[in-house]
Amino acid sequence: MPSSNYCPRCLTTFADAPEHCPNLSCGGPIPRAGWGTLLGVGDLLDRHYKIIKPLAVGGAGLTYLAQEVDGDGVPQAPDLAIKVLYTQRDSGPFLRRLSNEAQILQELSHENIVECRGFVHRSGHAPYLVTLFERGGGLNTHVKTVGPLAAAVAGGTLRQILLALDVAHARSVIHRDLKPENVLLREKVTADTVPRVRVADFGIAKVSGFGGNLTSVGTFVGTPEYAAPEQFEGKAPGPATDVFAAGGLFYFLLTSKAPVRFSHRLDIGQCYTEMLEQIPPQAPINIEDPVRTAIVQEILDHMMAPDPTLRWTIRQVLARLDDLFAGRPSVPTPARRDSSGLPGHAPAAPLGDLRGETNTYVLGAEAEGKEPTASATSEPSHHGTLNFTEQGHELADLDSDDAYATLVPGEMDLELAPEERAPPPKQAQQLARPARPEPEEVLELEPVEERPRTSRRLALRKPEPESVSDPMDDFFAAPKK
Repeated sequence: MPSSNYCPRCLTTFADAPEHCPNLSCGGPIPRAGWGTLLGVGDLLDRHYKIIKPLAVGGAGLTYLAQEVDGDGVPQAPDLAIKVLYTQRDSGPFLRRLSNEAQILQELSHENIVECRGFVHRSGHAPYLVTLFERGGGLNTHVKTVGPLAAAVAGGTLRQILLALDVAHARSVIHRDLKPENVLLREKVTADTVPRVRVADFGIAKVSGFGGNLTSVGTFVGTPEYAAPEQFEGKAPGPATDVFAAGGLFYFLLTSKAPVRFSHRLDIGQCYTEMLEQIPPQAPINIEDPVRTAIVQEILDHMMAPDPTLRWTIRQVLARLDDLFAGRPSVPTPARRDSSGLPGHAPAAPLGDLRGETNTYVLGAEAEGKEPTASATSEPSHHGTLNFTEQGHELADLDSDDAYATLVPGEMDLELAPEERAPPPKQAQQLARPARPEPEEVLELEPVEERPRTSRRLALRKPEPESVSDPMDDFFAAPKK
């Protein structure tokens, strides 16, 4: 396929080089840097990568399937996915997000995280990010193809996602936009096989302690169906935020449906109210395996608790998944979190300064305890999602629907009905005391002090985790049509 040009303003493509954009609604003159160029099959990108085919056209750039060439110009395996920014969108927040993703991927080397092969940003060339191409497609496509997964298969998939998040959290990285489109399969598998997966799209991830903010403090960033309540409230995300999203992914694997549904998806306040009425979601009932059904519901309840302080840590979920695999109904016991939020988890050093020779900086963390202030780049975060399908990567046209950066007014408190309160833990122990031998005497219970309200649906327990051995792609919004 021969190369073609595109207008960097409206993204209209054309074969020739006109003086003005042929799109009548645009009609802009040729830019001083010239029209943008779409590479064709067999073209070389930056003299190092041979294009196999275009994969996606997004609101910020293009994605190609390519292979690196050797000194003789012969393509070498493996296949690569290369994201290239448009000529007029190669600076500002688009560039910062791309470089942010590149730096994070380079720091978080793990078998369950997408592998970064390079990031180039230099004068005279459009910035681009090179990652390993995953042939299995996105998790959303897989589940829609094979249908809902069995509990053990869904649990095995969730386990890999949690291991990836555990590595990220240990380096102070919060994904905050985990969803089926951002989990990729390394190869295609059948419904009864646990796929090997990698977590992708760290473009809007939050790195604590370094750089400037890509979004202003007090804004919502993420995908509503998988966002935690604290994201709607404009609070700083933490490890529990990703745990909530992972719980939503677990529900999707079991049902092929999002954990929550909204009547007006663009209304953040309405979404917040409707979300609180639907979490934790009800697990699908399997009458042939009631033990696993109960374990699945328990995991969902503790991963998707409205209060982030009541959610299980990653290690606690991993420990309960072992019971799911074995099909044994173990009884959780209380546990305390350490300062890292992970029992037995030694805090690792945070990411180093991610500003390098490229003269770019990455997304930093909002300073907790400070008054909300607008950052240098506080425009809405519109972005799309790069889906890896059998034919390649497809960029879903999410426009403004799947990601928001809308200022959320003050925190909304959820008032629970009296019948929804958690029962006091001492009462059960007192009722279990043996009766006195004299039949005429009555056992008197000591008064029980009422506990504060906890969850909407049940009292969540934090079990002591058993020892566990640790055994791209949100690429901004597609152009508006």
